[in-house]
Order: sequence, then C-alpha cells, then structure tokens
Amino acid sequence: MAWILAHCEDIAADREIIETQLKKWARLRKQKVTLYSFEDANRLLGAWRDTDSFDALLLDIELPGQDGVSLAESIRKKDRHIPIIFITNHSNIMPKGFALEVIDFLIKPLVEERFFAAMDRLLYRLQRRGDDYFTCRVERETMRFPLRDIYYLVSDGHYVTINDDVMMRFREKMDPLEARLPKNFVRIHRSIIVNMDHIYQYGLQRVIIDDEEHTEQPIGKNYMESFVKAITEYRRFF
Repeated sequence: MAWILAHCEDIAADREIIETQLKKWARLRKQKVTLYSFEDANRLLGAWRDTDSFDALLLDIELPGQDGVSLAESIRKKDRHIPIIFITNHSNIMPKGFALEVIDFLIKPLVEERFFAAMDRLLYRLQRRGDDYFTCRVERETMRFPLRDIYYLVSDGHYVTINDDVMMRFREKMDPLEARLPKNFVRIHRSIIVNMDHIYQYGLQRVIIDDEEHTEQPIGKNYMESFVKAITEYRRFF
C-alpha cells in the first residue's frame, strides 16, 4: 500500500532533509510513500480540507503565521485520529502536544536513527489502522463500531458500556470480550478494558484516557503486572 504524507516546513534546507531521510527509510522498509511538502500552515490546511487524503502529517512547530501547534489544533477539531509527528528546535514545546495525541516529537537537527524510529512507529499505526470494527448487539440491533473510536469498555453487572455512552451498551461477559478484542486493548481491572491507542498517561494506580474529559480509570492490583507487560510491549512501537 502507498502512504500519502504531508510535511509543513518553511525552511527549504529542512524540507530537503526530511525528503532525503524519508526516501531512505521507505527504501529500507520497502514502503511506498508519497510526500507533499508545504511552506506554510494555511496551504497544508487548505489541501487537507480539500482532499482529506493524507495518511499522516509531519509538522514543524516554528512556522510563520499559524504555528504547527495551532495547525494541529485546527486539524484535531475535525479528525482526532490522523497521526501527527511534530518537528521542532525546542524541546520545551513538547508538553503542548500531549493533548493533541501526537506520535512523536523530533528535535532539530534531525538524527537519522531517531527519525527512522519515529517513522517505524508511524508505520505500525498506519498498518493497524485499517477499517477494523467491533461488532455487538445493542438492544435488538447488530452494531459495528470502528475499533479506533473505542477508548474504553466498562462492565456493570451483565452489561458492558463503550466510552460511558448509554447508547452503546450491550450484554457480554468480560472474559470472552477480552479474548475477542485485538492486542492493543488491555484489561486493567476486572470490569475495565482500555484501548492503549488512547492512553496518554498512566501510573501505578490509574490510566488517563485522551478523550475530551481526560477520563481516569483505575488499575486493579491483580491486573498491574499484566498491564505493565502489555504497555511495555506497546511502547516499543510508540
């Protein structure tokens, strides 16, 4: 499959570096990649709105006019899932990107090994994205939900609710539910399963989900070891 990426960078020399490294990475990974480069945020935003065809975005943060963070904020209002990689001269800007669910931050001057690692994580995300769906019976109807839109599932008695939405409530036991979900879903409590794609912070007792409410979910003591193992394996790619 050919991936279509958009890159926003106002400095010609830096654009050439990205293009060169991306071509080398694609050749070594045997991937087909088309890169569209833009000199300012407005041009990229206009192209994205017109075509909606980019698979991922590489955004420089220090841009004239609208900066990369503001550009990402505009994009996230419409699309919460398109992968974004930030490129910057300043590491202190990184915390601003956490809420924007970016895959990585690359610090200039770019180091090839670091760039390749970020692209490997991006490739892993793109290959898994697909059009995978979760199927369940809601009331008397069979429903299909995109897996990428499921942040967490919570059991209450004999019923499971998706993303705390009462309209997305179905009857199923947690053990068979856990067994039929893909590996990016992990059980953190006897009554909670979370999508690791949507964890942006975690500790010894809780995870925080990257939904609009920054929902917190507790980690049960009996699930801590398996959660740590799962998230460690997951972080090898992210």
